[in-house]
Amino acid sequence: MISALPSFLGSGALPSFGNNIKFDDIMPLAIRMALIGLLAAAVRHFFGVFKAHLSDALFPTAHVKASDPAFEWIMSYLAQSKSAQRQLKSFRLWTSDNRQSRRDDSNRLKTKTRKSENLSVARKDATFVDEVVGQMLPVDNQAIYINHEGTHLWITRKSKEYAKIDKSDEDHLEITGLPFQPEAIRQFIIDAHASFFKKTGDELMIFNLSPYNGAWYDPIHRPARSWNSVILSESQKAPLLEDVKNFLSDEEKSWYSARGIPHRRGYLLHGKPGSGKTTLATSIASQLGLDIYIVNPAARGMDDGKLNKAFRNCPPQNMILIEDIDCVMPPRPRIGDSNEMDDDDNGDQDPSDLGQYGLARSTVTLSGLLNAIDGVSSQEDCILFATTNHPERLDSALSRPGRFDLQLSFTNSTFDQAKNLFKHFFPFSDFSKNILEPTNTELVVDEKSESDSGMKLIEGEDDLESLSTQFAENVFSTPIPAPSTDSHKEKVEVNFGVSMAALQGFLLIHKKEPRVAASKSLEWVQTLRSEMEDKERKRSARKAEREKAKETPAPITPITPASIMKEQGIESQGKH
Repeated sequence: MISALPSFLGSGALPSFGNNIKFDDIMPLAIRMALIGLLAAAVRHFFGVFKAHLSDALFPTAHVKASDPAFEWIMSYLAQSKSAQRQLKSFRLWTSDNRQSRRDDSNRLKTKTRKSENLSVARKDATFVDEVVGQMLPVDNQAIYINHEGTHLWITRKSKEYAKIDKSDEDHLEITGLPFQPEAIRQFIIDAHASFFKKTGDELMIFNLSPYNGAWYDPIHRPARSWNSVILSESQKAPLLEDVKNFLSDEEKSWYSARGIPHRRGYLLHGKPGSGKTTLATSIASQLGLDIYIVNPAARGMDDGKLNKAFRNCPPQNMILIEDIDCVMPPRPRIGDSNEMDDDDNGDQDPSDLGQYGLARSTVTLSGLLNAIDGVSSQEDCILFATTNHPERLDSALSRPGRFDLQLSFTNSTFDQAKNLFKHFFPFSDFSKNILEPTNTELVVDEKSESDSGMKLIEGEDDLESLSTQFAENVFSTPIPAPSTDSHKEKVEVNFGVSMAALQGFLLIHKKEPRVAASKSLEWVQTLRSEMEDKERKRSARKAEREKAKETPAPITPITPASIMKEQGIESQGKH
């Protein structure tokens, strides 16, 4: 093909073309071409700059990085907007954390399951009933039009050149408005924030702390806890609610400010496990419309700096909750002859262990906790609730007034609490209708009791009072002597008591059979008492073994030349 080129151009075409080209003729042409290229590049650059300045002048734009919390506010707003979702011809499919989406999000891909039939409205709204496959998110460079309260906005997701100055590839949003609506973008961001943190009257928002950077995660929405569900005497819970309400009032805030006292107040709830400490705190937050910010200083990755940042960034007029605050203290050293050693005391643990997620064990100190609660830079206008099962473990500097001004002790359930809890589980309004068929034949005591009830759960208010009294009397009954087969067991004295959590767990098993719950409560309590006595026997046996080992001196082996030679012989054999 190359050999045919001269014949195509003519035998003398190439030599004549090369002879006619001169350097003086090429240079002016090359210079002109270079100048034209530079001029074109300058015009293109000038046009781009002019277009950018004109666009900024005429079309105000907000830039939001993906790492900023406002990114989630706006994406959540788009997820709930049906108009925005109709514009997603192409979309990103996001399947991680899809169950965290809200019930009213329009960007959810979900499939109806058969178990959603015949369910209440509240349960049909739950994400575990309508199986959520994933969420549809905007793709890059797709402008989504939003008509927000009469203003016109375009939201575009991009991954390059953040705000035209950052060349890093990071997801961000650009919100563009019109020149004659300069306040539209600001108002949209404010409304997106309000929509993200909006809650209904029967909702409670709970924030958890990130151990990685000390920031607050997005809130979790939970049903509010009703005041009647806290089975405590009004003389205990009503003054506490009134005290919190008065503290958060504007009048009280002005009083503190006028006298130069930091507007802080702490409440320490201590007592038996399962006695309702956290329940009471949650119910108070529900009554007053407060959000709960949960702090766990003993969590992996926590240190004094993150703890202070968490307290400092907690919004005012909210509740900070520290559960099991005694766990912040370093574990007590194991002492062989200690009589107070707990079964759940695991002793010292390796602080260098990074765990599953690469987070070291908490290094929060008592000084760091005290500074976070009432240091110079600590947050004011918040209430602090802390719970503990072991108030004796708390340092006096932590539990003193000024840090925890009001302390409330919780004990095991009382007779009246057991009665009220039974009535709360089995209100007459819910258990006064005839039953067509038993829901669970295993829960029926016997045929006689079933026929005596006339297939009616509760005859009336007097019947409910009788059943609740029977239940409470069984719970607080005198212990039945052990059978003869267990006569060889050593009798032990135990401080027996039943927590509210244990009572609730038992009633949940029989939540549809109040008569069964009342009749079987005696057998259940006797089983609990027997288990507690067996546990106390084992603890006494371990204590006796430790005492015996302490009193028995270790045998002393005399050192003789023969024993030395024997030891050396064994060592030499080991070497060989």
